[in-house]
Amino acid sequence: MRISDLRRLCYAKLDGDEEFHRNAEVDLWIVLHARLVARLLGKPTVRSSIQPTVPDEMFYELPQEIEVPLELWFEGRRLSRSSRQSMDGVNPRWMREPSSDSGPELWFWYTTRSVCVWPADAFGGGRIDVIGVPRIPVPSSDDDDVPIAEEAVPIVVDLAAHMCLYKEGGKRLADDYRVNVKDSYERLSRLLKTSLEQDRSLIEYIRPKLVEARV
Repeated sequence: MRISDLRRLCYAKLDGDEEFHRNAEVDLWIVLHARLVARLLGKPTVRSSIQPTVPDEMFYELPQEIEVPLELWFEGRRLSRSSRQSMDGVNPRWMREPSSDSGPELWFWYTTRSVCVWPADAFGGGRIDVIGVPRIPVPSSDDDDVPIAEEAVPIVVDLAAHMCLYKEGGKRLADDYRVNVKDSYERLSRLLKTSLEQDRSLIEYIRPKLVEARV
């Protein structure tokens, strides 16, 4: 959805006061809450590739488009998700294990900007596809798109408008919290519950399971 359309919805909740609530600050609150909601819900998602793989290399920088990785595929095969803590706990020597001719079997988020695949691809030249929540930059023009799941748009708008109201304070701020903010968080909770019931990737993102295959 275009930032100009989201801003218009936000201003509708602020009585159209574009002089007191400037575009830049409204846009910033929209983007910050869009990021928060997208991370919680694990959507929308995009697919981006890392290629080619490097022989005996386990660590790869995330594609610029991805903020939160949810799935990782190697040569069309979905890898099981693990975690650094699980790997260290089950096999402290995992980083010194030999590479595999058949390619990696597990992956996990290693740093905020990198992922690890294990074991390393012995030959290289393979393709890694990462599916995840896209990075949402601060828009530079009115036509810039802010990726938000359609059902989450009212939540993002309500929360962004509420943060703008902190400039006003008083009864209006308190009333907005009592009505709109509480309602928004209840709706967000319901959406999160639905997402968790439907999306295995999101469950793995929130509570990484211990994967013991070949470790």
